[in-house]
Amino acid sequence: MTEAKTSICGAVADEIARHVSVIETDSGACFIRLPVFYPNGSCVAVRIQKIPPLTETDSYLVSDYALAYDEAEAMGVATSFVRQAGEVAQRLGLAFIKHAFSVTNVPRANLAWAALSVANASCEAVVLAAQKVDEARKENDSDLLYAKLVRVFSAKNVSRDVDIVGASNTHWPFDAMVNSSYVRTVFEAVANHRNSIYAASTKFRDVKASEGAPERVAMVRDKASLGTMHNILSMDCRVIDWDADTELLQRVVIHEG
Repeated sequence: MTEAKTSICGAVADEIARHVSVIETDSGACFIRLPVFYPNGSCVAVRIQKIPPLTETDSYLVSDYALAYDEAEAMGVATSFVRQAGEVAQRLGLAFIKHAFSVTNVPRANLAWAALSVANASCEAVVLAAQKVDEARKENDSDLLYAKLVRVFSAKNVSRDVDIVGASNTHWPFDAMVNSSYVRTVFEAVANHRNSIYAASTKFRDVKASEGAPERVAMVRDKASLGTMHNILSMDCRVIDWDADTELLQRVVIHEG
């Protein structure tokens, strides 16, 4: 075990130790937040319950209480989550029952290990579910974006799946680029969740810092629903709704307004 993992495990063990008296003397269960994070930035929490409750036995049930499923449902990836969760649970030797990751008959000495295992599985399944859905959605959105730009600027002026080199010499893929007599403009379809926004922001920022950088446009489904994520995304590109009309797209490409 690496020093970092040892430190995290120790911290979790300390946190569990602070709660164990509650487990044993109150309702027989408690929730503990761990230093593991879902894609939306919220902490993963696990539920530790003595089995049977309020007894002298040294046996516990550790579960994510289906909180990962709730996260996936809120992100619109619940179906994908259920498929990914079963595979993750099998690989890690955990149970996945009624949308919850769990491990049972855990002795007190192993609670930190069990809590981290459940938390990591909970997070991984949500991340994998979001990635799978994003891959399918991204392919569809890329096709729709290209078709939209071709309607406005004609096929001869629109390239798809372009490669742009950023200031770091990293090659970044973009969904499309419009070449006009005014300027080059790259377009990227961006989903309304943190992972997609962070990934897009990274490539936009690097490209913006490069010499002779093209103009940059992020196409989103609902700009108003981005909240503060809009501020992050708009630092290095123009953010436009999918339903933008022809006039707005033309203004953006010739860099007006």
